[in-house]
Amino acid sequence: MKAILVGLGSAGFSWYKRLRDTGLLAAVVEVDPTMKAKMNDDPFPFYTSLEEALQQD
Repeated sequence: MKAILVGLGSAGFSWYKRLRDTGLLAAVVEVDPTMKAKMNDDPFPFYTSLEEALQQD
């Protein structure tokens, strides 16, 4: 099972690291595109809407 993480705020980023490290992360959704910088160069897809993420993944 893979997860789409919605939100990269402080709690969301904590979940991001857990999901990334366990191999369960499929994609990230965050309405603020500048938050993508928190992901560094990690290869996960980044979307600004959940609808778009669900259509792609």
